[in-house]
Amino acid sequence: MDYSALERNIIEVMEEQQAKLGFDGETVNLFYPVDSVAMMLGVDSREQTLTEALKGFCAYAEEKLGEISCAIYDGRVSFAIPAKGGQYVSSRLKENSFIVRLVRLVASHRASIKQIIDLFKEYSDKVCVRKMPAHEEFDYLVFFSDGTPDSFWYCLKEEMGHVTYHRFTKADFEAFGFEIAEANQ
Repeated sequence: MDYSALERNIIEVMEEQQAKLGFDGETVNLFYPVDSVAMMLGVDSREQTLTEALKGFCAYAEEKLGEISCAIYDGRVSFAIPAKGGQYVSSRLKENSFIVRLVRLVASHRASIKQIIDLFKEYSDKVCVRKMPAHEEFDYLVFFSDGTPDSFWYCLKEEMGHVTYHRFTKADFEAFGFEIAEANQ
């Protein structure tokens, strides 16, 4: 079984968290929809199947992230990542990394959509930009088509002079059923 997609996702979520809040040496609790975890692991979402896959994942990720505790309840999977995992993420998170710069740019409250798209383009020439239809809740969808430096799909919204973002895995974005325009902007 390939556990790398889930491990990468957890690391990328923790990178964003640390870019926003810093690293405090505490256990980090992450919650995912069952279907999202099942998709990343390539298994069906029945509890017994997913429980077995999660046991294998925890063993796989232990070297980098420490002894992870997992639980399934109420349609969610809970991951408790110990301080060792936070330290691993902190040690590889650089001040000039994409997510750190994105978080700082958005937090400045002066960023425009164009500046954010330009930031993406500083990190890759494989940036996909799509205008969202007017009836959708976001203005633009932006992502790195090759998944580098991260694999999330970013939904940007400008309101009252401030840009916000939400990011999703491709599979989760598609599961929400958002419409996107076909042409790059």
